[in-house]
Amino acid sequence: MGINLNKGVIIGIISGIAALIIFLILLHAGSDFDQRLIDQVDSGEPANRLIPQIEKETQKMQMKSRKRLLSYVLNKDYLSKNDSQTYAQFYKDDMKMISKYGSTRKKFAAREITKEQFINDIKEPKAYMEIWV
Repeated sequence: MGINLNKGVIIGIISGIAALIIFLILLHAGSDFDQRLIDQVDSGEPANRLIPQIEKETQKMQMKSRKRLLSYVLNKDYLSKNDSQTYAQFYKDDMKMISKYGSTRKKFAAREITKEQFINDIKEPKAYMEIWV
């Protein structure tokens, strides 16, 4: 009986640790780029280290937008001339918003704007990106 109790305790401890590790991984994976950027700026990370991260994230967003446009263009069953012009405009709007978003991030990383201004300035592009890109 004592041996079974010890196995149960050990299994319980291992399960608890595994659950904690999974929770921490999900918590970290769920944190968005902007929050990580804020944390890095708050901890004093220099702009010359942050800007390449921002550029990489911007490139990811641009690639998602290109893939979305390409998926529409390649689906010729549903694409008319007017549709292609509309999707091209969506793509241009995406690129404009992504550029604005990246620029705001870089300004914050370079400490040209405050955290409060950064949070306020990214509301519109962030909401747009969550919907479309």
